[in-house]
This record gives sequence, structure tokens and C-alpha cells, in this order.
Amino acid sequence: MTMTRRSVLLGAAALMLTGCGFHLRGAIKWPKAYQNVYMAGYNPDDRQTFYSAVAKYFPDHVQLVQNEANADLIIQVLSEQQSSRAVSGLAVDRATEEVVTLTIVVQVKDRDGQEILPPTTLMRERDFSYQEAALLSKSTDSQRVSAALREELAAMFMRRLEAALRVQP
Repeated sequence: MTMTRRSVLLGAAALMLTGCGFHLRGAIKWPKAYQNVYMAGYNPDDRQTFYSAVAKYFPDHVQLVQNEANADLIIQVLSEQQSSRAVSGLAVDRATEEVVTLTIVVQVKDRDGQEILPPTTLMRERDFSYQEAALLSKSTDSQRVSAALREELAAMFMRRLEAALRVQP
């Protein structure tokens, strides 16, 4: 395929995509009314929590405050539950593949106690395989899967929060 023909085809594809309204999601549009965010139970030193995953998604101008009284927006995790189940195994009943499920229930209120996002259940599953002889690798893989699930749920939560903030008066 010649370079000119390829350029024409790429240009036509780009025009069709923009003409149909397609655009990348882009950055979160954060309302100016919610500049101070309090995350109940958040510990910035603990990197293995849902809150730590969520904190990465806030725009630079948003401050995470340590006192609920100073907050414009309050995020609270009502429950967090992780479980795993074996989905395949060897003849001696030792699992070699597991499914890890992470479920988080979270709610968001403004400083006046009005619900921005009612209690919302977020859930993700992921399966992973491990070598039966290397139990340490199972533990490491399980931690990696848990961290990936938290990241996915944090991104999902921020998309829902952004949508909820857009409809606020």
C-alpha cells in the first residue's frame, strides 16, 4: 500500500470517528465546589488500600484533608470484602487456578450530609494460575491480583463519582 493511499485511509477513518461523536474519556472534570476531600479511614502511608488507589485519580488542585470538618466531600468505604475460590485443581485436590473477587461498598456525601453517591456496590473478579510447587509465587500473584482489582474498582468509582457530580445543582 502506498504512503499516499495509507494517509488518505487514515484521514478518512479519523474524520468518520470525529463525525460520529467519538472522543477519548479524558481527564476527570472536577467541580470547583469540592476542592477539599476527606476519605474516612484513609492512611497515606498504607499503599494497599482502596483509598490509596482512589487518591491517585484526584486532580492536582484537589486537597485530601485529614479532618472531616474541613471537607467539601466525604468518601466512606462501608465494607470491603475479598474472597477466592478454586476453579481447577490437580488429582490431589490442590488448586492451580483461583478466582479472586473484591467487593467494595462506598458512599459519598457533601459537607452538609447530602448524598452525592448513595451506597454503591463495586465488584470485580479476576482469575489467576500458579505453580503448585511454588507456594510463594501464589502469595505474590494473589497480592498482585488484589492490587489490580483495587485499581480497577478505584477507576470505576471515580467514573461513577464524576457522573454523580455532573448532575449536582
